[in-house]
Amino acid sequence: MALQAKLYLKLFIKCRIASLNIYFNSQCLKRGVTPKFVSIKSCSSSPAAQHAISTAKKVWVQKEVKMWYSKREAICHYLFILHMELCSKLHPAEFQVWEDRVRSRTKSICDAKRKVLNQKLYILSRVLRNSDTQSNPKLRSCDHKFAPRVVNLSNSDLSPSNLVLLNKGLKYAPVIPTTTNGYKNLAADCDTALSREPIGTKQLIANIISEDIKKPPFYSSRPVREDLTLKMLKKVIKEGELAVVKADKGNSTVIMDRENYISKCQNFIASTNSENLLKDPTPSYQRLVKGGVEVEALWVKKDRQRSKEQSLVGCNETVFSSYLGSLAASIIPSPYVWGRRMVSYGISSSSRPELMPQDTILLSRMPLEDAAMEPR
Repeated sequence: MALQAKLYLKLFIKCRIASLNIYFNSQCLKRGVTPKFVSIKSCSSSPAAQHAISTAKKVWVQKEVKMWYSKREAICHYLFILHMELCSKLHPAEFQVWEDRVRSRTKSICDAKRKVLNQKLYILSRVLRNSDTQSNPKLRSCDHKFAPRVVNLSNSDLSPSNLVLLNKGLKYAPVIPTTTNGYKNLAADCDTALSREPIGTKQLIANIISEDIKKPPFYSSRPVREDLTLKMLKKVIKEGELAVVKADKGNSTVIMDRENYISKCQNFIASTNSENLLKDPTPSYQRLVKGGVEVEALWVKKDRQRSKEQSLVGCNETVFSSYLGSLAASIIPSPYVWGRRMVSYGISSSSRPELMPQDTILLSRMPLEDAAMEPR
């Protein structure tokens, strides 16, 4: 029993180390670096030899990854067998305690191993970056400069806290403390949502909400209250008559005088030869679109009906007569339409004779457009 438990701990650690080795070799392939244990030498220094060496190193690392995958699979198979044996011999509570102890010990070992592997990856990546910089002098200096996040074109001065808040962008939602009205609205919403629940459930949820309300707000630990900064910023914008807008290009926020902003907008409208419309054309466009959609739907319906009639050409007389009977019942629902149809074929609407199959076939061969025409 003790031997099996020790073996379980040993295999569990080996499984985690195998996973870390897979991670290290995969990261080496992804970053294009070669571990130090991969060493291949050649007597020739020709470009062909160097290319062959680099390809061989890459294949070596790939084979190393596959080898560690196979090892981990074998270890997991033995772990499964030991896990089943220990579960059958130990009480569930005892096994849970033992597994927690194994995981805690494995975590400390794997954390140290992961730290070493990350340090190795950092060193290998830095060596590769330095070698690329030495071979290509253009990579040594970068003259690119990012645009400032806040551009102040007004005559007003903003405090550093206001600039810090504006640097986060116009879509940033600052942390605002909940007021008494907010708590009242929350209580009303909860009461409405729990109207059909029993009193015990309501009391339980009320206790949970009250405990959360009594906790100190998480924004109280922050060095700067963003709600106060936002209030000061709004006051500065209102008193200075400023306009805060987003730049046309980039991710900058521009602060400028409102009069200057309005004048620029008017100049832009005047330069594009724009005209003031006497009436909003949107309703007329909507009516045209709606009418076009309805006409299109009507034509689609007629096309489907025509294609269905064409598909019945060549069938026997009984099937065709039954189809026309159902079609007449669907398209001639009212006496007025029946009368128009009968008069258009020279038959009185008051008599309404009983149609025989041959008469139905004769009438159905007329086009559908003629059935909708007014009687002559």
